[in-house]
Amino acid sequence: MALGTKMLLGVAVAGALAMSPAAHAAAVLNLITYGPPATGSVNAIHDLDLEYLKTDINSNGKLDVGDVIAGYINFGSISKPVNIGLGTLSGGANDQLTAYFQVKVQDKFSLGGGQFQFTFAPDAALTTLGGQALPAGTMIVVYTAGSGVGSGSATASNIGNSTTIAQADAGTITGKRFLSIGFASPASASHMVGSVLTSSNGEGWTGVGVDNFSFGGVSSGTALGSVELGLTRLSDINAIANNVGLVPQPLDAVTAGLLGGTTSQKVQFIGSSTLLGTFNTTGQFAADSQSNITFAAAVPIPTAALMGLPLLAAMGGVAALRRRPNKLM
Repeated sequence: MALGTKMLLGVAVAGALAMSPAAHAAAVLNLITYGPPATGSVNAIHDLDLEYLKTDINSNGKLDVGDVIAGYINFGSISKPVNIGLGTLSGGANDQLTAYFQVKVQDKFSLGGGQFQFTFAPDAALTTLGGQALPAGTMIVVYTAGSGVGSGSATASNIGNSTTIAQADAGTITGKRFLSIGFASPASASHMVGSVLTSSNGEGWTGVGVDNFSFGGVSSGTALGSVELGLTRLSDINAIANNVGLVPQPLDAVTAGLLGGTTSQKVQFIGSSTLLGTFNTTGQFAADSQSNITFAAAVPIPTAALMGLPLLAAMGGVAALRRRPNKLM
């Protein structure tokens, strides 16, 4: 899955947020690039994930309406625009960003030639994770771990090395919850009306590919399908990035077309993913995928107060900071 400003002393705050990761481990909140309240600054995060068919209602190894896909994400870097590595157990000083996702197949439409169009929706069964309640509409739950200030945990894991669901689970939700992402208005998100995709708010999770989710014998790196995302940060009192400013971005023409939306619609997270044959052939995962997710972050008051005010106090203090009433993967 890259996150100047008119805000008073914004340069000083940005300087506080951009402490050199080379000096010591940096928390993910400090690696995001923040921009002006009106536009934010576009960040991109890049990931590799492992996924499996959690619920197969027809027990046929195929994706059908009502089936549930779940998986674990390891965000390897954040671009702003230079790539900065995020830490894992196998290396990297900066804190780690991982996630768990769970979605239900909502629609399935044959395109011919063994290819299908799918839409996905939140799974109503996903109500808690790690003993904490989740907001309605959750599809992705992001966690951070490491030694950086504000990380909240010193436990980190390389999800890519996991060979069992239990191992990946333990390496993901032992961190501090970062944020929850999904559909704010599931009824308005991308779905099929006959053979036509439509989204009335720009939200969506759609895919095109084969319906076979038992990829035995498929070599690692073989492209099996593609996915497009338009998602929203959900209000989650347990998330440390719940109040980071997010500026909704317009859907590009390709994403809008694949979600059944329009380029005038805006969402907070826009992503694309390629479903691949898994390298994890000895484990419990059916596939892996590589994704890029973009979002625009504006200077957040909680982070500014936490990271910027000590610096500002040393510089003589600050009279006022104006808050943008917007929300942040």
